[in-house]
Amino acid sequence: MSSPPVTLEETVEGIIVKTSIGSSYFLISKAAVALEAQATALYRRFVSLTGHPNGLAVEPIAATCQRERVAPDEIVFLDLETTGLGGTPLFLIGIMECTSDGFHFRQYFARDYSEETSILAAASERLADARLLVTFNGKSFDVPYMRNRCAATGVELCLPPSHLDVLQEARRLYRGNLPNCRLQTLERMICGRYRDDDIPSSEIPAIYHEFVRTGDAGKIRLVLMHNLYDLLTTADLMSRMWER
Repeated sequence: MSSPPVTLEETVEGIIVKTSIGSSYFLISKAAVALEAQATALYRRFVSLTGHPNGLAVEPIAATCQRERVAPDEIVFLDLETTGLGGTPLFLIGIMECTSDGFHFRQYFARDYSEETSILAAASERLADARLLVTFNGKSFDVPYMRNRCAATGVELCLPPSHLDVLQEARRLYRGNLPNCRLQTLERMICGRYRDDDIPSSEIPAIYHEFVRTGDAGKIRLVLMHNLYDLLTTADLMSRMWER
């Protein structure tokens, strides 16, 4: 006899948010330290890249923003999880913010395909408040994908005025010295961090489709964790590269 489906609420702590147009989505909000004990040390290193507690004046960041200093609370990290490639829906928008207490995660999760519009609108509103967007391969994937899905769903996309893609700098620094510049390769070989119980990105679309079909969220927790680690590693990698 098979076990009953595990509900989303049993799998992860979050809230259902209703939008002004009557639709809704599932929001997970947590401090990064709840994910990894070393997140506090990572954050301190991140905000002290130049020894200044109130801003980051590292040359690549300053050049991207066209000014000398960017405060931590003006920076937002973005990572998407999608149902495939091309024009298929996305279902998870992960955002990591820099608060006075450390990194903080906000995950906008669509419980079915119809909630994609809601998470796009909510995440876009959050992103609009930032000055600098930081991604890993976001200029080639995340931002174009999000822009296409907003166009398809009629959502106005509001992005920070500046965008720093950490992958581009990683390729400049490490190409030829590492097997590749994939995020988890850099995570292991540059950051010295290893993930436990992670899932390959290639399996994520099938896990979500199965969740929508059956309502069983047993594996959704792994998808959410994968997204969070991608965000945290992007910040870790960024700080280590500019400590060089």
